[in-house]
Amino acid sequence: MKLKVEKEIIKLSLMSFFLNLFFLGPVIVFFFQQRGLDYFQILSLESILVLFIFLFEVPTGIFADKFGRKKSIILGAFINVTNIVIFLFANSFVHFALAYALSGISIAFFSGTIEALIYDYLKQKNKKHLMKQAMGTYGAITTMASVIAPVIGSYLAKDLLPSQFTLLLYLTLGMILIGFVISLLIEDSRKKDVVGENPFIMLKEGIELLWQNKSLLRIVLLNVFSSPFIFTIMYLVQPYFKMSDVNVAFFGTITSVALLLSAFAQKYAYKIEKIFGIKRGVFLVTFLPGVLYLFMSFVFHPIWSVVLFIFLRAIIEIRYPIFSDYKNIHIPEKIRATVLSLISQLSSFYLMIMRLIIGKLSEYNLSYSFIFMGLVVMAASIYFRIGEDHVECK
Repeated sequence: MKLKVEKEIIKLSLMSFFLNLFFLGPVIVFFFQQRGLDYFQILSLESILVLFIFLFEVPTGIFADKFGRKKSIILGAFINVTNIVIFLFANSFVHFALAYALSGISIAFFSGTIEALIYDYLKQKNKKHLMKQAMGTYGAITTMASVIAPVIGSYLAKDLLPSQFTLLLYLTLGMILIGFVISLLIEDSRKKDVVGENPFIMLKEGIELLWQNKSLLRIVLLNVFSSPFIFTIMYLVQPYFKMSDVNVAFFGTITSVALLLSAFAQKYAYKIEKIFGIKRGVFLVTFLPGVLYLFMSFVFHPIWSVVLFIFLRAIIEIRYPIFSDYKNIHIPEKIRATVLSLISQLSSFYLMIMRLIIGKLSEYNLSYSFIFMGLVVMAASIYFRIGEDHVECK
């Protein structure tokens, strides 16, 4: 069935597109250095970001369930605007640390909330069976921002001048303001009679659901422990390409091609289930990244290394619309954002630990980290394998 995208999903997708047009991305290290930060401080900023996402995942999920999805999204968008304003005037590590802390809170406000809003909206329209298509469309449009922004940013700041950095920030601020305005136009799918419940009761119900619903728990465990380490590979791929004698000048182009293919993969992820069925389809998209990591541990060829990375990046994106659908089938509307935030918090905690292990292995040998990631992903895909009975709401 061809997906007829609902207008609210289009609004959410466009909002996400504009909020993710961060033009400073490809030259942000040089920007930080120009503002007086050293490498240790720059790398510390991501740790601050991850910490605040972890701390605020559940509170923001409860907020979305208690006060409404729209308010949560508006707050997240508004904090995004504040971040860029801080970037414009920041001239110390403390200022940027504040911006990254706020960015973590903003991400937490969006985490789970948009997914919950899309599922609730489709459910009310009797179209919840289109969740994979809807999330695929949303993900594809969002990914396009990551394709477009680096190209424009790297061109406009080609001389790495302070005035060029400022221009990129003002352009980013303009795009984020458009995203904020779109957030004001979104209609909340929540029913009024479920708003206002005690947040502690909502949290308790969310934890009980995850523990007692064995099918949901199995889906969550597979999703978390077969995670293909997408953010980790984005850091490791540069030294991997260097070891494979890939010309540095092509790094940006390779990433853009990989992201374009990722957008396409998300858009049509729902076809995997139609072609292979639930059991085989899910196993394929969770197991394959592990195989590709093992190949990357010993393939250091200027062409094949690029092919492996692009294929890996596309396969990784296919899983998200699929798991989004399977999780939401089991989650009641009134605690949907809370439960999704609990799942995200579990995932964040797991990935924080794994980043440390993978980072340490990379110091010894890059191949060791690829072997480790590959074996972990493959083992989880086999051990937590799911079938048709796990995605049926009983």
